[in-house]
Amino acid sequence: HDRLDASGRPTVLGAGPLHFQMIEPFAVWKVIFDGEAAEITADDLIRTPYPDEKVMRRVSFEITMTMAVPPWQAGDMLPDEAKSGFAKSATYISPRYEQLFRCEGNMSIGDESFEFKGQGLRIRRQGLRQFADFPGHVWQSCLFPSGKAFGLNTFGTVDDAVASYAEAYYYDGQG
Repeated sequence: HDRLDASGRPTVLGAGPLHFQMIEPFAVWKVIFDGEAAEITADDLIRTPYPDEKVMRRVSFEITMTMAVPPWQAGDMLPDEAKSGFAKSATYISPRYEQLFRCEGNMSIGDESFEFKGQGLRIRRQGLRQFADFPGHVWQSCLFPSGKAFGLNTFGTVDDAVASYAEAYYYDGQG
């Protein structure tokens, strides 16, 4: 995909049948997919490799995502004395920010079409993620109908070399 939009701005990311476009920074994104996908079951996903015989179905969707909270960058809200623990855990996290959104769109699978509304979490991640000593984590977020929201991350301690990290935010829904 050409990274430049109709105005000549670099707002497009995509490959093959998948196309993302930033409409307004930190506010609105659009995603479009128009291609084929394998029709498989949960049992098929468990098996390795996937079955040789796959039924391919035409799939298309167009979704507009409107960000509902300001972006949260992990580690930004920690007090100075906690930043060293975060820095050691950051090899798992990698530089990134998260943003809860509401979305609406339409989808077609074969001859069936439907419209939907929902919500999700957009993550902009950069850099290498190192998992050699990854202790596991808890990662939760929620966007309430009122516009209030929260998110949290917590990573356990592997040993004295990798400190734990925990951070959370609350958004009161007031712009």
